[in-house]
Amino acid sequence: MTDLNKLADALENIAHMEYPSGHHDGNNLREAAALLRAAAGVDVAGLMALADELVGASAEEDIAPFDKARAALESALRLVLAQRVPQPAPDFVPGVMHCARCKFKLHRMNLNVNVGTVTAGNNKTEPCPNGCGPLWPVTWKQEADDCMKSAESLLDRAVAAEKALEDLRARLGPQVVAAAPQAKEQTA
Repeated sequence: MTDLNKLADALENIAHMEYPSGHHDGNNLREAAALLRAAAGVDVAGLMALADELVGASAEEDIAPFDKARAALESALRLVLAQRVPQPAPDFVPGVMHCARCKFKLHRMNLNVNVGTVTAGNNKTEPCPNGCGPLWPVTWKQEADDCMKSAESLLDRAVAAEKALEDLRARLGPQVVAAAPQAKEQTA
């Protein structure tokens, strides 16, 4: 095992222990480990020998060293690209966690006092404060569904309040309608 492979193992261990599977920092570490493994598989000595051979050859001489170098570089590039595993885009809402049992929702925020900004916190899993299980990162789809449910609930409440107000006005009669504040007309 080469030193590059040991370094790649260390990066993968850090990514596995410190970051959840969809966290962008963990994905960056995993990608760096894959590139190191690919670099460990490249025949550097062979490439250097070909480079020395190319420096010694002139343009009028045999073109074979150039073809060898091209083939070696192409195979090295194919090896690197074959070992590079595409990572899915992280689809977690930054800093938002939820408990699957009790529906508790945590919004983590970093207060950057030195620059006066607020940024999203991390998505590390931790125990639910209610003691019923772990807090899991929220996906964008889950967040959108929750927002849609809230919007529909608020719309239903507004429609019900308008209907109740109209019913109340109808029962109390014309004196309440006349005493109700009217919207001021704006003149242009």
